[in-house]
Amino acid sequence: MGKSRSIFFAVFFLIFLIVFPLNKAAASYIYDSERDKYILLNIPSLTLKLFENEKLIRTYPVAAGKSITQTPIGEFKINNKIINPYWYPKGKPPVPLGPDNPLGTRWLGLQDGYGIHGNNNPNSIGTFVSLGCIRLYNKDIEELFDMVKIGTVVTVTYETIEIVNNENDKYIVVYPDVYNLGVNKPKKILSVIHDLKIDIPEEKLKILLNLVDEKKVFLTNGYIITLNNEPITTDVFIKDGVVFVEKEAIMKSLDLMQINEDVLCKTINQKNYISLNDLAKFIEITFSIDEEIELINIDINRIRLNGYFLTAYKKNSNNKPLIPLRRLAEACGQKIEWDPIEKKVKVNEKPVEVFLKGSSSYITTEKAKELFGIESIHNIKERTIDLYHMKVIVDNNKFKEEDLLFKAGEFFIPLRPLAQRLGYNVLWDGKHVLIDEKVVKSEIVDGRAYIKVKDIGEIFNVYVGWNPKSGEINVISGKRRN
Repeated sequence: MGKSRSIFFAVFFLIFLIVFPLNKAAASYIYDSERDKYILLNIPSLTLKLFENEKLIRTYPVAAGKSITQTPIGEFKINNKIINPYWYPKGKPPVPLGPDNPLGTRWLGLQDGYGIHGNNNPNSIGTFVSLGCIRLYNKDIEELFDMVKIGTVVTVTYETIEIVNNENDKYIVVYPDVYNLGVNKPKKILSVIHDLKIDIPEEKLKILLNLVDEKKVFLTNGYIITLNNEPITTDVFIKDGVVFVEKEAIMKSLDLMQINEDVLCKTINQKNYISLNDLAKFIEITFSIDEEIELINIDINRIRLNGYFLTAYKKNSNNKPLIPLRRLAEACGQKIEWDPIEKKVKVNEKPVEVFLKGSSSYITTEKAKELFGIESIHNIKERTIDLYHMKVIVDNNKFKEEDLLFKAGEFFIPLRPLAQRLGYNVLWDGKHVLIDEKVVKSEIVDGRAYIKVKDIGEIFNVYVGWNPKSGEINVISGKRRN
């Protein structure tokens, strides 16, 4: 009898949930009850980390609450997920997705109106400006949104001291106590230094301890090299006035595809080091050395093309970024020349309006799109311009570039014409797009289904070759992957 009653109530409760779901979001997504993934958010460092089975799989920069509207600290769970959320400002009509909606394209609810969401102001990322919520770049929140479930644990911490201790580096980062919680006590910092056995000269330590609540400081027993004040490595030394830095670390941090053969290299204990002095000449960077605190900082406004370093950018009188025309044109395989008769710069024999700085010609990001079909994202906080130039070639036939869709740092390709070229059937069941009866995640724009270019290989099981230098994606249907 007891068993029958238990079965009855279990069935009744299941029917109740189907008919009266707890909330729309909860009814639409799978719960994460096993904590296979969890989020760790640290306020002082403005970083959100996603772990899976205790392994770090993603790190995102964030914006957090101001000192007067602090982000709550503690352990929470995602309780709802919303695509293109409405914003409900107090006393005003709801605001849909768009430039006036600060929530951006995705919302992960926590509790009491707080959540993790996108933004309508990318330059706010990396700052303390919100009313308590956590902001991400829209492209980052869209990725995170798809990787977590309702029930995923979110732990918000306030750790101003970060320890880096691996085979290449050993140092301590101390972040300012932005919420004035009194956590950056000298005694606490000295205890961490002692435990990690970092030997810091007394005068250097005194200077750094006086700076901990003004800016981020690095505690090391030697030099550390940073990129726009973000750490690269402590594997660096100075000899005869020349700075040598571990090659792999500097290439990774600057997103360098290769290094000019004229840059001086040294091999010490089977590790390769390159001259920062020589590198600076070839890629137009500057660096400074603070001998008192043993800090070398590379200062640069970077341009990346398809994820790799291209050159540095300058600014015009309106503080707008300018791109070196010749370097960009050559990277895109376009012809550039100076017409001495018309006294104009020409690209593919067509005159171009440029900004002259010294003997070099520069163009705006808008002009780059007009000339080369290049999309761009300017990150003021990180001082980067990411340029995206992509051509999709399917079995030696090029897709029209105007058919490609660029959104939040990703290229999308129309699904149906691609599938037809590859010999696949596309169906719509009223809710989902299907390829050979399998549901495919897609973006619907103006009634047309798109997929991410990077997902082509997984969806169609074809060979996909990527050349970041030329921006070419080669899809070969005759070479399916095993």
